[in-house]
Amino acid sequence: NCINDKLYFPTSTYKAIDGGTEIQSYRHFLVDYIDANYLYSKMIYVNLLCTQIRGDKYKKKTAKEYIWRGQNIYGYIPSENQDGGIFNMNNRNECYSALMEAEKMTRERGVFRSGINVIDFDFDGKNEKM
Repeated sequence: NCINDKLYFPTSTYKAIDGGTEIQSYRHFLVDYIDANYLYSKMIYVNLLCTQIRGDKYKKKTAKEYIWRGQNIYGYIPSENQDGGIFNMNNRNECYSALMEAEKMTRERGVFRSGINVIDFDFDGKNEKM
């Protein structure tokens, strides 16, 4: 039974080089780690907004740089200990902060208000308030 009612059929699996256990696709990882799913979904959503910036190359470049900061791998993956990677709130907060700055860059100056949009950016069939 899945926490967020999302299921993915395996596209491929592989064995670790050292002959270790089978590893599932990243989509299964996103089902298993809901915090990673929310962060990943936010990153995809903000990236889509960024691609729609027209006429201001500087703004678009700056937004992309914030997105790259928000793609810091330590905010998305688990670590061997429970204090690092996705389990570390500071890692996730750094990624979210960078993504929020990128999202602000996609808005017209003075028009951005958080909480005004309703959209399903994590593709679970339910709208999130942003």
